[in-house]
Amino acid sequence: MLVAIHLSVVIVTVLFVLYSDEQALQWVRGKKQSLSKNKISFLHVAVTTGLTLTLITGGLLYLEAPAAFFSNSTFVVKMIAVGTLIINTYAIDRL
Repeated sequence: MLVAIHLSVVIVTVLFVLYSDEQALQWVRGKKQSLSKNKISFLHVAVTTGLTLTLITGGLLYLEAPAAFFSNSTFVVKMIAVGTLIINTYAIDRL
């Protein structure tokens, strides 16, 4: 059950990230004059909430078998990616 919740949260969060990036790319390429402040705020909260829930559910999964996770190189690479996303979210919030 926890795995299903974790995967669902990850999928929804990735979709929000992709949509956010697509909107930003449209703006950067000049296809949009501006981005709605409400939309930006909503997407930022959605991604931040998704990352938070991903960390919580992932942490609970990790507690079930920590040795098994850290012996898996894919897990370590994934944690680096998650850390990068968290830093990126923090930077976007400040800018």
